[in-house]
Amino acid sequence: MLHSIRELCRFRVLATDGKVGRAEDFYLTDPGFAVRFVVVQTGRLFPGQRVLVPADYLGIPNGTARVMPIALTKRELDRCATSSTLEPVSRQQELLIEDSYGGAARRKGGGPLASVHGVVSHQALEIAFAAKAEPAAEPAAAPSSEQEAPRLRSAQEVIGYQLEALDGPLGSVEDFLVDDQSWAVQYMVVDSKDWRSPNPRVLLAPNWIQHVSWAESRVHVLLNRKKIKGDQRYEPGSHSPSESPKPFLWP
Repeated sequence: MLHSIRELCRFRVLATDGKVGRAEDFYLTDPGFAVRFVVVQTGRLFPGQRVLVPADYLGIPNGTARVMPIALTKRELDRCATSSTLEPVSRQQELLIEDSYGGAARRKGGGPLASVHGVVSHQALEIAFAAKAEPAAEPAAAPSSEQEAPRLRSAQEVIGYQLEALDGPLGSVEDFLVDDQSWAVQYMVVDSKDWRSPNPRVLLAPNWIQHVSWAESRVHVLLNRKKIKGDQRYEPGSHSPSESPKPFLWP
């Protein structure tokens, strides 16, 4: 069954021995666009307050109860990876700006900013990112059996990015739909901003994504705008709990 990441980010997280917090974000692999970690906000349960739970331990979310089980005890959860090397690209870029310009990096409307110097221009960013434009996450030990991590993208960060088609900009990323068996992203939900359509939201398969740019706050895709507008329309109720493992999608 498919689930909206925006909805899952409001679900409670249940360990095998009780409630541990709520889902705050999902880190997606790039390329591939599959859930690698769920970021769990634990509140006062653990000193760090945020832990990364590998997708290997995620159970089937319960949409009615709005809970997401994990196959870990509270004690095991305390040992989950929280290393800065597992931060998504957006956080790594913010740290790079801090190193280059001083002060804490801030973002407004998806664009990069520095609290001391004001808006960081794209020319300044090009200088700062000359040798490290879109850094890859360093390999790090984690409860998962995988040894190396590809680039990680924060789903919450990418939601709101502008979509750049082959022939120009078109709308923005509104959501991701993930399969609760494989935890792979099946579709990106795009708001095409087409005022002529009664339903401007369309579904875009991740294999059409060419590049995700943090500096530009854009997702570049290998399709033209006409093709995207003519793609499958998105109905929010189409991925609600049902007997069907896949949603009914409009042609």
